Amino acid sequence: MTVGSGICGTISDRYGRLRAISLALLIQSVFCFLSAASPHLAMFIFCQFIVGCTYPGILVASFTYVIEWTGPSKRAIMGNMLALMFPVGHMIFALVAYLLRHWRLLQIVVGIPQLALLFVFVFRLIPESPRWLLSLGHVNEADIIIREAVRANQKTLPSSYFTYTRLSSYGDRPQKIKTHKPETSSKSRSNSHNFTDLFKTPKLRQTTLIILCNWFSVVLPYLDYRCFRRHLPATDMSISSCLGW
Repeated sequence: MTVGSGICGTISDRYGRLRAISLALLIQSVFCFLSAASPHLAMFIFCQFIVGCTYPGILVASFTYVIEWTGPSKRAIMGNMLALMFPVGHMIFALVAYLLRHWRLLQIVVGIPQLALLFVFVFRLIPESPRWLLSLGHVNEADIIIREAVRANQKTLPSSYFTYTRLSSYGDRPQKIKTHKPETSSKSRSNSHNFTDLFKTPKLRQTTLIILCNWFSVVLPYLDYRCFRRHLPATDMSISSCLGW
């Protein structure tokens, strides 16, 4: 996940949240199938390493995608609801492993939902994040997505929206929006962001360090449990995995 976080994060920021999620789902599904067909341990470990690299593309990019669609008052609720799916998924995985009892078949079954999500939901129903589009200056594309979301939820756009996007109200069929060309000066080119921005201001440094400590304190007990769960009374790995969550 450490390797995948940098790769998937870069893809998500440069090419879009939806592309990062789609690519991660596809790669994860393919390498789950390859894991099932692994003739020896080395290939299985390599395939599982690639599968692990795709988790940030699904988890982190999905979290960012949901938060970018959510207003400030509902972000904590939506973020926690998304985080709850992680332990729920692991418990379902433990149940499936308990019922199948064959690791090759388990890898195939795990890889199928990714393809279903990719071709049924992601490609057909889920639009790109309008906030990401606006951050790159793609106002036309973001405007179309926002208007479709407003129409589907039977809401109305606030008057401040037209001021922000420099739009005037028009009919159901969106027209091309004229926007200013981005500046090409050396000052604007230097505004690109990277990992070091998390430590540039005292507030960001404090928040970043607290989050890093929180993650360390959460992951360390989980790692200890996974290493020593064989000593628990429930010797079945699927049952002990479920108990861990």
